[in-house]
Amino acid sequence: MKPTESQLTALLITSEGKNQIQVAFQEASDTLQGVQSFPCEVDSDVADLSEILGVVRARLKELEEDRTSITKPLNAAKRAVDAFFNPTIKLLEKAEETIRQKINTFASTREQARQKALAEAREAARLALPPPVPVLALEPPPVPSGIYFKPVWTWAVADIHQVPREFLMVNPMAVEALLAPFKDSEQVPQVPGFTFTREQRLVPKG
Repeated sequence: MKPTESQLTALLITSEGKNQIQVAFQEASDTLQGVQSFPCEVDSDVADLSEILGVVRARLKELEEDRTSITKPLNAAKRAVDAFFNPTIKLLEKAEETIRQKINTFASTREQARQKALAEAREAARLALPPPVPVLALEPPPVPSGIYFKPVWTWAVADIHQVPREFLMVNPMAVEALLAPFKDSEQVPQVPGFTFTREQRLVPKG
């Protein structure tokens, strides 16, 4: 994917800057193709790739500095505009949230009453008794055009010990916290259901 120019980048980036990024793009493309085909089978290969890695990281740093020299003023301008509009926006968002909460609470209360009436009607039918409060009188309230009620199911955990396994998820942060103190150790505590493998990973300096 080559760098694409928009109306905004045409205004923000000089012709010289555009030419430089086009050259940098071609260099990066050549570098990627080169390292993809570069062997890594002996110590000398690792040494060569490490040297190339240093060059790549240096080039990345240069490009990031060029990028942020343009984006920092834009980000500062955006923050200033946001700070000017946000107090009014937040008040209106709070008003919107309050209205939604009030209507949702009303609709939920109405739905609970409807479900109760349905249950009572079923029980009355089972016992051959006169029906209680008419269920049709408890339909959701009318709302203005542009919004509508949508039935949804909500949930909450009542007893975590009874939740089926397929609804549970491993907490990766807890596992990483367990392993962190043993980074220099040849062994780690064993945990049922887990397999721990010690690997070597490249961590560039700087």
